[in-house]
Amino acid sequence: METFKIPNNYEDVVRRVRIFFSGCKDKIVIVTSGGTAVNLEKNAVRFLDNFSTGCRGSRSAENFLRSGYHVIFLYRRGSLLPFAREFPSGEEILKFFDTRGDRENVLLHLSKDNKLAQAITEYRRFKDKLLLVDFVTLDDYAYFLYGSCQTVKSVEEKLMIYSAAAVSDFYVPFNKLPEHKISSSQALQLDLEVAPKLLKYLTESWVPHSFVVSFKLETNEKILTEKAESSLKKYGQSVVVANALQTKHCKVVIITSQVNHKIELSPEQQSQGYELEALVVQYLSELHCKFLDLNLK
Repeated sequence: METFKIPNNYEDVVRRVRIFFSGCKDKIVIVTSGGTAVNLEKNAVRFLDNFSTGCRGSRSAENFLRSGYHVIFLYRRGSLLPFAREFPSGEEILKFFDTRGDRENVLLHLSKDNKLAQAITEYRRFKDKLLLVDFVTLDDYAYFLYGSCQTVKSVEEKLMIYSAAAVSDFYVPFNKLPEHKISSSQALQLDLEVAPKLLKYLTESWVPHSFVVSFKLETNEKILTEKAESSLKKYGQSVVVANALQTKHCKVVIITSQVNHKIELSPEQQSQGYELEALVVQYLSELHCKFLDLNLK
């Protein structure tokens, strides 16, 4: 952690997590979502990004709430949010609004069967069990994840880490960044280092007794299971969710030390708008319950 820069708002984030956690009596999950950026200057103008829309994370957070969890949603600023992901973007959102004659009040036009109306209703139902914490850089992500884990560590066995964020594999340590904007008058050469594996911190020191779920994405499906099983042996997490890029929205393999379990949407389910994350969260919740029964005896 010493190679990361502590965010200016770190203490405020920890305070918010502490207040949220003080009212939590249920199981709790930290869902990470979206991609992390890596700064190329201390006074950052340029950065490398790790793209992710946050679709899987936001869908999963909704389903954890429906399953009775309190959710700390650690997300990349600007990526999709639970329930708010149903809001249209760009010009489309303007079609839902109108103004009264005095133009001081805005009206929102929704039908009862509209997805947006359903999302708003569900958000109001679950908002007290949802804490949103946003990050931009890898430094932010690392510190906010660490601070959240330390704050809720007293219920370590009840905690699930659902690490769906696309975390940068390479970075420039803060103490090696140039102070000011890199000159554009000559070719740029980058010396990137392998970023510390935060998964290792989670399983070995931050929350070693928690139920840790990581994701493994590959473009070559033939090596996917082998890579996931290798990660499980190396880092000791509870579960690896393995998915190939081409089929990530309809098929995953849940890999544990005991079993490999495939979850796949049928063509009919896909055509009807079923979301894979509902099945994934249901299965992981069952595994977490078994984990709790085993560890709290």
